Order: sequence, then structure tokens, then C-alpha cells
Amino acid sequence: MARRILPVVLAAIALVGVPTLAFAKDKKSGCEEGWLPAGKGVCYQQGDTKLLYGTTYLDLVVKSPRAYTMMMLSIAMYKGGKLACTGTAVVNGLEKGEDMPAKGACTGEVENPDKIVVKVGTTM
Repeated sequence: MARRILPVVLAAIALVGVPTLAFAKDKKSGCEEGWLPAGKGVCYQQGDTKLLYGTTYLDLVVKSPRAYTMMMLSIAMYKGGKLACTGTAVVNGLEKGEDMPAKGACTGEVENPDKIVVKVGTTM
């Protein structure tokens, strides 16, 4: 029986192709192209960073699959592969499926960070 099924499975893989991990990741996160996952189904886009008086500010656009009265996002910025600063962004009145602008603040001046990670923290 197994000998009969194996050629059929191999033929199907040859026709369809092997699924990639990148496709599974996009499918799992639920984020549209150009959006990054922040957890809990929330997606975001990064804007510019600005330095002002010892703080690095980050412009964001956030989209959620459900409405939240308040959402706190945790921000981490990396420079040279090392954690350079951490901070938060608070979004109030986030509506389901709507693009909501937000501004995060990271304690410490990080000029041109190599990597920025945004994760959902507290929600209400």
C-alpha cells in the first residue's frame, strides 16, 4: 500500500512544489505584505526615527484584528547587533482593521538603528 501512495505524493509535490517557511510565516502572522507582526494578530509599519534630547522617537502605523481601548507596545532598537535602547508606544482607541498612527519613545539616542522590534504588551 505504501509503495502505491509514495509515487502519488512525490508527483503531487513535483506539481505543486514544496511549501516554504516564509509562506507559512506570512500565513501565520496574518499581516499583509509590507506589514510586520507585533503579536496577538496586530500588525505594524515602521516610519522614521528622530533623535531629540536623549530620546529616539519612532513613527508607527498599527492595525489590529479587533478593537482595543488602549494598547501598549514594547519597542527595542538594536545597533551593531546589541540592544541600544528600549521603550514604549501607547495607542488609544484602536479600531478593528483601521490604520492608527502612533509614536514610540526609546530612552537613549540611537542614530540609524540596525533593527527595531515592536511587540504587543498590555491591552485593554
